[in-house]
Amino acid sequence: FNKHSNDGGKANIMYSPGDLVEGILYSVNEEDLLILDKYEGVAAKQYKRYDIEVWNHNKNSIAAVAYKALNTGKVYSPTEEYLNYILEGKEFLSPGYYTKLKSTETL
Repeated sequence: FNKHSNDGGKANIMYSPGDLVEGILYSVNEEDLLILDKYEGVAAKQYKRYDIEVWNHNKNSIAAVAYKALNTGKVYSPTEEYLNYILEGKEFLSPGYYTKLKSTETL
């Protein structure tokens, strides 16, 4: 949660040796990506779109896109509402990853 927002920290992908990021993959087309670019503030240099490689639960490699926040700093506490929104993906996360997220202090 190292992306500052007026209402608390936002989740972001950041380098952390030995750690993994878990999440959900969505199938989108180029038009969808342009809409996401606008929503995520790519033109305003809030986020940058990256082509990445991910591995599914079967250990298969998949080409994907991720948005990484720019101008990040220290870790900020998210709001309880924002964290609960992320935790709604419980069924798609490993128990350990979910527990780590759930232990995050909120505003």
